[in-house]
Amino acid sequence: MKIIVLLKPIPDLNNIKISKGRGLVFELNPRIMNPADRNALEFALTVKDKITCEITAITLGDEKAGSLLKEAIAMGADKGALLDDAAFTDGDELANAYVLSLAIKKLGSFDLIVCGNSAEDDSIGEIGPRLAEIFDIEQATFVAALNSITEKKVSVDRRFGSDKLSDVEIVLSAVVAVAKDANKPRVPSAIKIMKAAKAEIIKWSAKDISADTVKCGVSGSAVKIVNTFVPEEVL
Repeated sequence: MKIIVLLKPIPDLNNIKISKGRGLVFELNPRIMNPADRNALEFALTVKDKITCEITAITLGDEKAGSLLKEAIAMGADKGALLDDAAFTDGDELANAYVLSLAIKKLGSFDLIVCGNSAEDDSIGEIGPRLAEIFDIEQATFVAALNSITEKKVSVDRRFGSDKLSDVEIVLSAVVAVAKDANKPRVPSAIKIMKAAKAEIIKWSAKDISADTVKCGVSGSAVKIVNTFVPEEVL
C-alpha cells in the first residue's frame, strides 16, 4: 500500500509580530509542522503498524521546510518530497491543491492521501476535499481514529458535534483528513533523528512536475490577502 502524507509548514503562532504601521507580519521563529498534519502523519504510521506500506511525506515550501520532511522520516515515513519554487509562493488552497495533485501524480499510484483537517494559520480545511475532487475519489473529513483497513477499504471514526463519533467506511483510493488532537503523535528516538538528518529529500520545481505557473501561487489563487493589520483595542 502507498500512502501520501501532506505536511504544511506554518508560522509559530506564539511567536509572530504584526507591525502597526505597515501591517507586516514578522515570524520570529522558523516555521513548524501544522499540528493537525502531525496527527495525520501518526494516522498513516498507525496504518503502517498494521499492514505493509510505503509512506511518502510531501511539503510545499522553501528549503527550510525540508526539516519537516526529515522530522517525518524520523517518526517513520519512508521518504519525503519538497515542492520548492518561487511560483508556488503564497498560494491559497485552490493553487496549492493543484500543485500537490501534480506532485502526487508524479509519484505514481497511491492508495491513501492523508492530511490534517485544517491548518492553524488559516483554518480553511479545503486541501483534502479539493484533492478528493481532483482525483475523483472518496473522502472522510474530521477523522478522529482508524478502526480498520484492508487493501480495498478503510474504516474510520469521524468527529461531529460535541464529542460525538460516527463510523464511516470508504473505498480506496481515498483521502482522509485527520482532526487536530485525534491521536498522540509518536516521538522519534535520537538514533532515528540522526539517521533522518542524513536522508535525501526529493526536490521538485514547477518544471519538474509540469505545473502551469499561472495556476500556482498568488496568480492561481482565488483568495487574495489585501491587507494585514492589528485591530484597534476595544475598551
